[in-house]
Amino acid sequence: PIVRPYTIQVMVYESKERAQISVDDLKKRGFSTYIKQSTMVSGKPQFRIYVGEFTTQEEAKTTLATLKTQPSCQESFIRKK
Repeated sequence: PIVRPYTIQVMVYESKERAQISVDDLKKRGFSTYIKQSTMVSGKPQFRIYVGEFTTQEEAKTTLATLKTQPSCQESFIRKK
């Protein structure tokens, strides 16, 4: 199997519904998008939106540059999965 250790974190929401609306919007724009749920220190859930799975950081940078042209994605960044 091919290892793809990098992804791009786009946004974080406390509402699963709002997160899903963003995911649907990004998918309509052609991005491979998914949600991961985690728990904040306060115990509340949060829903992180990610785009893509990349084998190298350089590969992720290409998609990141495209994402950052979207007004809602200005704060996106590359992270290891």
